[in-house]
Parts: sequence; structure tokens; C-alpha cells
Amino acid sequence: MIENIAEASDSTVTRLSPAKINLFLHITGKRADGYHNLQTVFRLLDWGDYLHFSLMDDVVIQTADNKADANTLCHQLLVLAGAEAITANIEDNLIFKAARALLAFAIQSNTLPEQLAPITIRLDKHLPMGAGIGWWLIQCRNDYAGT
Repeated sequence: MIENIAEASDSTVTRLSPAKINLFLHITGKRADGYHNLQTVFRLLDWGDYLHFSLMDDVVIQTADNKADANTLCHQLLVLAGAEAITANIEDNLIFKAARALLAFAIQSNTLPEQLAPITIRLDKHLPMGAGIGWWLIQCRNDYAGT
């Protein structure tokens, strides 16, 4: 079982975002929207990237003015660090998309607090981008074997 690792800090919480390895991946068909149906089994590893979450205690955002626009509110509440090279546009980043979806749900369900403190999420990247961990492991093996 993978454990999330939390730093002993009052202002920062650190969590592991584990790597996964697909044990198999089958394409079982193509959908009408052009995407494929997949069947897969994967295993999470005890290794991956780390996300460090820190509240900006000295700043408070009033949400009453932004309740209709989760995207604008997300830009005000979220600062991403260490993820600059991953996407050119912050709105394409999966962390931003997840935060925006949570805000949209809170707005839609009328559960958004009147004030929120902005948060900084710092990505400590250990996994290779784009090629996948399987490719990276093969490269490490080839480098070790001298091929």
C-alpha cells in the first residue's frame, strides 16, 4: 500500500503522486467520439512526484464577486510552482483543471465559502514527462548495460 507522506509543518502538506505501470493495455474498440475504449490493469508504485500544498495565510479572497466564474476564481486562488515546463498555458494543467472543477461544483451546489485563502501547489517532479515510466526504465537498463 502506498502511503502519502506528510511533512511535519503547520503551513505545508506534502503528498506523493505515485507512478503507475500498466501491466497490460488492450484497445477494445473505437467510440463514436473518436476516443478508444480501453481495458487495463496497472500497479501504483512507491515512487513518483510530490505535491507540496501551502496556504497563503496573509491573503484572503472574497468569493462573492466571482461565484459565477470558477475559471477566474481559480486563477485568483491557485499558484502553481515547479510546473512551468509542463504546460505553456496554466489552464491546460491537470492540477488547475481539478481545482477549477472543485470550485465549479462548490459554486453550483452553493457551498462555496464567502472567503478563501489562496494556495500554492509546488510540484517536485521525479517522473519523466510524456514518454512514460516504462520507456524511462528501459533507458536506465540500457544505460546500465552499456547499450
